[in-house]
Amino acid sequence: MDVSGASHLSPRHDDEASDAESVSAASARSASSLLSRRSQGRSSGMNISTGTGSQDTKTYRDLLLSKGYHITGILGRGQNSDFVVHSAMKNGEKFAVKVSTESEQEGTNGGALRREYATLSSLKHPNIVRALQIWQGHVDEGMKGSAMILEFCGGIRLSRRLPWSDATFQLAARRKCLWQIADAVAYLHSLLVAHRDLHCKNVLVNEVGKDIEVKVLDFGCARPLNSDGGVEEDVNVNILPVGSTQPCDIFAMGLIGCSIISGKEISSWGVVPPDGESSITLPACGAKDFRLTGLMSEYLLGMLEVNGERRFKAPEALSRLPEESQWLMTQPKKLSL
Repeated sequence: MDVSGASHLSPRHDDEASDAESVSAASARSASSLLSRRSQGRSSGMNISTGTGSQDTKTYRDLLLSKGYHITGILGRGQNSDFVVHSAMKNGEKFAVKVSTESEQEGTNGGALRREYATLSSLKHPNIVRALQIWQGHVDEGMKGSAMILEFCGGIRLSRRLPWSDATFQLAARRKCLWQIADAVAYLHSLLVAHRDLHCKNVLVNEVGKDIEVKVLDFGCARPLNSDGGVEEDVNVNILPVGSTQPCDIFAMGLIGCSIISGKEISSWGVVPPDGESSITLPACGAKDFRLTGLMSEYLLGMLEVNGERRFKAPEALSRLPEESQWLMTQPKKLSL
């Protein structure tokens, strides 16, 4: 069933389809200005000591340039400004560069980036961003901090594709998006890796011809699947299951499914009852004149199940995803007397 009447995704120009490509010249100048200001001593966190004992310093821009990477803009920042993600070019190819700084003023952040690289470098899945290289500590030209080179992922964040007014992101595309996320999670869990920060802003959706391609990003919170450690400060509490102190990728995927259906980002607060004991409440469908089928409701509730033992496991979340024809049904019209 095609809710919008469009049977497929229409191609979009790369400049419109990519967050990075939407960075204007002004943004690029802003990135350059930011790095320049920090290199002048306003913030030592982005400086690189040469290690020679002189007063000379290198910016990350200088270091990357020496490696052939030309920064072209800023793609994003960490929640607490502990890292910056740049877009960069090398030999005509696009890359993303995630930089974490280590200084007395800003604390030690490079360790988190090195852990993320250790996780990503062991993964190989078409729907998970690839990490290509990392420079860390004082190993490379006296650099303080870490710089990780990632594949450049075109597209825009899922959170911006959610509204049903997006004519190229209708039912078939939404199902493909959720299926690819489920496939990535099933792959991670098969390797006993948990993402632990899965939400719409950490998923990129890119149009490739008449199809879409999803990339799951940001593995800074990734841990072993059965880790019983406490919740870190940077864990997003908006995606925690009912009564839990541990992130759960399957519950988070259920929230993404709800977001895809409702046309807006849904957090745990939007489905979990205030008392934490009543039934989970699924959001209304954002597509006009449509509502969820019983089968799709059961699927979402299987991922949002309060009892962790009864909640879907990753293979179930993948194999039981209904076809798009089984997602929505026509909303009965109220009769006026």
